[in-house]
Amino acid sequence: MDRIIDEGELASPTGEVQIFFLVKWCNTPYDGSTWELRDVIVKLDAEKVDEFYARKVIPDSIAARQLPRPPRGAFRKLKESPPFKHGNKLRQYQMEGLNWLLDCWFNDQACIMADEMGLGKTVQSVTFLNEIHNTYHIRGPFLVIAPLSTIPHWHREFLAWTDMNVIVYHGGAPSRNLIVDTEYYYKDTQVLELDYDISGLRLYFCFDTDRLN
Repeated sequence: MDRIIDEGELASPTGEVQIFFLVKWCNTPYDGSTWELRDVIVKLDAEKVDEFYARKVIPDSIAARQLPRPPRGAFRKLKESPPFKHGNKLRQYQMEGLNWLLDCWFNDQACIMADEMGLGKTVQSVTFLNEIHNTYHIRGPFLVIAPLSTIPHWHREFLAWTDMNVIVYHGGAPSRNLIVDTEYYYKDTQVLELDYDISGLRLYFCFDTDRLN
């Protein structure tokens, strides 16, 4: 099971009201989601149920406010890796990449991270978004545009390193429409990952340039 995306009630022939979850399954597009009894899903994966209800909680006005970007030149270099999910920590050379991305962001400067394959550019980009979200209270949403072949990798890294709500906006029209209907309002959407064929949001952008010319 990937995630629960909606909840509904249905009365049985006896008049008993039963609660159902709309479940998106792993390796299945959104339009392949199915309605399942809540009691069954709770037994299958109670953690996914808790995550679904957590996403439905609307934050108060203080938590929901979007803070402005800090002033230019205010950045102070991070000397140690911030704490990440599952106790993950960045290597020293990855910390240099994170600090550079933060410095560019503070100074409102566009940037391209160019490095050899396998050194963790995705992780550095993910932890950068996590840092400005958690430390500087930039709520997002953040838009990641990547080749179709790398989107699963981006998705895994967000799940492995952060607690951000990650949605892969991809698929045919039925899937994309279902994503809009069930994920956009209100479930604190913080990260969107798109393939090259989808566009149209003015958000914070993060491009995967390994395959861009």
